[in-house]
Amino acid sequence: MKKAKQRALSELQADGVVCLTKTQMAAALQISVRSLNAMMARGDVAFFRIAPRLVRFRIEEALKRMSERVLVAAEGEN
Repeated sequence: MKKAKQRALSELQADGVVCLTKTQMAAALQISVRSLNAMMARGDVAFFRIAPRLVRFRIEEALKRMSERVLVAAEGEN
C-alpha cells in the first residue's frame, strides 16, 4: 500500500476538512500515533468514535481540550 503524503493542517483546513484521522492529527501535532493514543486514553485530546476502531478529531475541539489539560505557558508568560 502506498503511503499518503501528509498535508499541513492549514492545507487541510483550506480544503474544508473538518475532521482528521489519527495519522493526520498526530502529524499536525508533530507526535507519533502511539503518543496520540496515550493522550486519548488519558482524555487529553477530544475525539469521537465512529466505530469500535474508527475515531476522528475535530480540530477546534481537540486543540481546545489540549489547551485546558496539556499545554502550559512558557516561563515568564501569563
